[in-house]
Amino acid sequence: MSSQTVASVLEYIRHLECARGRAEQDDGQFLQQFVAQRDEGAFAALLQRHGPLVFAVCRQVLQRYQR
Repeated sequence: MSSQTVASVLEYIRHLECARGRAEQDDGQFLQQFVAQRDEGAFAALLQRHGPLVFAVCRQVLQRYQR
């Protein structure tokens, strides 16, 4: 296995561990982290949780779908 492959696997494992810890946080905590520290991971977690809902509402209100 190449060193690049090992690095990719380790990065993926770190990402999974981080996501597990973030799953226990609520939206208010994510917002605080993003505002106070510009924590991109917190913003990404909020987007992952609520992005599909926001997108669906926008599509419904605008009655238009473009990619």
